[in-house]
Amino acid sequence: MCRFLAYKGRPLLMADLLVRARNSLIAQSHHARMWQKPVNGDGFGVAWYPMHDDPEPGLFRSVEPAWSNANLNSVAHKLVSRCFFAHVRDATAGSPVSQLNCHPFNWQRLVFMHNGALEEFERMRRPLTGRLSDQAYHRLTGSTDTEHAFALFLDRLGFAAEPELDALADAMTATIGELLAMRRELGIDSPCFLNFAVSDGRHLVATRYVSHTDREPHSLYTTAGALKLDENGRFRVMHAESGAPDSVIVASEPLTAFESDWAPVPRNTLILVDAENGVTMRPLDLAA
Repeated sequence: MCRFLAYKGRPLLMADLLVRARNSLIAQSHHARMWQKPVNGDGFGVAWYPMHDDPEPGLFRSVEPAWSNANLNSVAHKLVSRCFFAHVRDATAGSPVSQLNCHPFNWQRLVFMHNGALEEFERMRRPLTGRLSDQAYHRLTGSTDTEHAFALFLDRLGFAAEPELDALADAMTATIGELLAMRRELGIDSPCFLNFAVSDGRHLVATRYVSHTDREPHSLYTTAGALKLDENGRFRVMHAESGAPDSVIVASEPLTAFESDWAPVPRNTLILVDAENGVTMRPLDLAA
């Protein structure tokens, strides 16, 4: 499966999380620690919201492994952002390795990515596209389950250009619920793993979800606070003593050497990060 991270907070050099942290996302692209298959070499993508007055994110995706792409390393050391997504891909068996299939996906100011799989997605593809509006259907360019889920999400959001946090959360819950209902209708019994993340640059919503009670969801962690270097040159997350934190990170694995700085997200949970970086969690009580 894939690995990802989402950052929202004070301006941060993207290389701090993509390159320089001990368990950076690039490190995870060739040696993930919390999945039995450590290599995520089927492409990568980053989406970032610029510091100048532009609400829409930049997007850089490639089919090259993240660890060998010199442009990614160079760009990450030059870009500062208050909100960015990054993803390294381990393609599901049978899913083509192409730039069109690399995460994150975007529409206007929204970005969307996924770690996991809708098992037996080929049985879902045609009925799922039949449920989409023309606007959502004509946005599809690749073949992944993720991009199709994003299209469904946009429909449930009503293609709102400037959604509020609750609207993002409700659309995410509705999307997962509809995917599960469709699988029941098609008689698909295999588990699905849905660690989704979406942002409009102001808000962030993420999920840790597995459809079967006898399976563990894919790993997901969160931390809130300022990323600082300690006296030994190692990154620490300094937690705020009171009030909303100045930064929030949601990631497939702890990015720093100090795993105590990170909290595992409970299974089947929706994470909400508001415009002031306040974090709340809601249970995803959805029938599989």
